[in-house]
Amino acid sequence: MKWKEQILKQRLTYWILISGLAAVISLATYSGPASSDSPSGPSPFALQDNITGQWLLELTPGADSARITINRNYGGHGHSSNSFDLPLASIRGLNQSQAGSSGSAVKFEVAADAGTFSCEGWFKEGNGSGHFTFAPNQAFASEMRGLGYDNLTSEDLFSMAMHGVTRAFIGELKSLGYDHVALDQLIALRIHGVTTSFIRELNGMGYEHVPTDELVSMRIHGVNTDFIKGLTTLGYARVPIDQLVSMRIHGVSADYIRKLKDRGLSNLTIDQLIDMKIHGQ
Repeated sequence: MKWKEQILKQRLTYWILISGLAAVISLATYSGPASSDSPSGPSPFALQDNITGQWLLELTPGADSARITINRNYGGHGHSSNSFDLPLASIRGLNQSQAGSSGSAVKFEVAADAGTFSCEGWFKEGNGSGHFTFAPNQAFASEMRGLGYDNLTSEDLFSMAMHGVTRAFIGELKSLGYDHVALDQLIALRIHGVTTSFIRELNGMGYEHVPTDELVSMRIHGVNTDFIKGLTTLGYARVPIDQLVSMRIHGVSADYIRKLKDRGLSNLTIDQLIDMKIHGQ
């Protein structure tokens, strides 16, 4: 079917992009082979320069979180910009009077499991900007080695800190049967909002131990538990995940199925529903 070919192409494109990003980061951080004079090899951070860049921070009065944007240049290898929410409790050394002032120099830290962002800059009326230096948490790296994540670089820890890959998240995944998830997949899960609550909900609906790439695909294309429940009430129980994703891609909603039923078109298969939507019926 055409929809199956399309979804395979989309998955291939997604993983090519992930692999390409990993290759760029590797080129940006590689400094040559380890010295043969070192009997045990370099420390995980010995080949890394300090990670630096620019930050932007937006504070909303009364909120318990803030929006931060991290910008980085990789020399001649490109630029990245990532925005995410962080709890106010993770910001150390920034008080409300500084943040809400008409202009104030600031110095504070943003603490994460994988490392700390030391920030300096300027704040005015709830908005700030400046420069940061990221310091990896070597205790965290040691603990990760104990869990099987060997040879983490400072770039790896930077990505883990920025996307909220924590010991708690890894532990919760393990309790759900996802033991030693690959680092790139851990980061992809966090980027696309795959929470352990979402996984538990799927388990309760009969979708047990869904592969991580399929969990990411579901979140990217908006396959949530409400969508699955709506299909179940219409007689489409335990629809395979690749078909759920294709339905969302092509706009086959519960409302669309109800309208077809009202026209006397009942008991259509998922493939038929997708083909009808593709052809505008």
